[in-house]
Parts: sequence; C-alpha cells; structure tokens
Amino acid sequence: MAFTCSICLREHSGLPHDVAFAKPDPFLRLPEQERAGAYLTSDVCVIENRSFFVRGVLYLPFQGEPPSARFGWGIWASIPGPNFTRCIELWEADASSEPPFEGSIASFIPGYPGTEGLPVSVQLRSASQRPTFTVTAETHPLFSEQAKGITRAREHALIELALPSLFKSH
Repeated sequence: MAFTCSICLREHSGLPHDVAFAKPDPFLRLPEQERAGAYLTSDVCVIENRSFFVRGVLYLPFQGEPPSARFGWGIWASIPGPNFTRCIELWEADASSEPPFEGSIASFIPGYPGTEGLPVSVQLRSASQRPTFTVTAETHPLFSEQAKGITRAREHALIELALPSLFKSH
C-alpha cells in the first residue's frame, strides 16, 4: 500500500503515521464570502476576532510498544482569547514549561462519537512544535484510547475511516 502525501506531494509506502485536518470545522461551516474575513494559517485560525483556534496533535499510543510509537490526529482546538494570545507570544520559544490550559476539539474525528466540542487539555511545547491535546472527558472513547493505547489494527481502521481513498482498489 502506498499514499501520496498532501504536504510534500511524494508517494510513500505503508500507512501514514498521522492524519491531519487543514482547517477547523467552524471555519469550514462559514459561508464562502465570510471565510475571507477570517484569519487562517496552517497553525492558527481566528474568526470574527472572537473565536480562536490552534492546530495541535492528539496522540494515541500503541499498546505494548514504546511511548515513541504512536498515532497522531492533527486536529484543531478552540481556545480562549487570552490563551491564544499567549500561544502566539510563545510560538518561537520553548513553552513546554507553561501550564496546560483548557480547550475543546474543533474537528470531527472519524471513528468517534461527538468529538467537536469535546474538552481537552492543551499543552504547549518547544519552539515551533504544535501543542498536544489530551482528552479530559473520562467517559469518551478517545479518553480511554489515549490512556490505554490502541492496536495496530485499530490504527488501520481509523486511517481507513479518515482516508477511504487510500483503500480503494485501483
């Protein structure tokens, strides 16, 4: 199996290590004419100067494998304005010692119920690294999978749900 990376545009063998979403869902729901008034980069989004989003990674470890072996969802979180300002101030600095703050997922994640609005803890990291998100809703399946890990078969199923075109026969 091979896939073409949407960032580098090269073909890679195997499965992608992460699945990422380029825009937060609230931005995608804006009428086309209103999108021009929003600020959007590959890392941050501001809508009407009152809704603030940052792109980060929600990692799922693999069961029975080293902590460095993990699958990542490259998703967006809605965060309060003061925290957004702090993120921007620290973007080029090592912010890993900053205390985590609250946010909520701003992306639909295939394979899970009700992810948009799900509360997360947002942890800033070192210079130019996207923040990490940790689900705080203990009853949600993502919380359990972050805590207990997933199997490689579950990773395959999640990728197939998120990127079905990779699995179509040619």
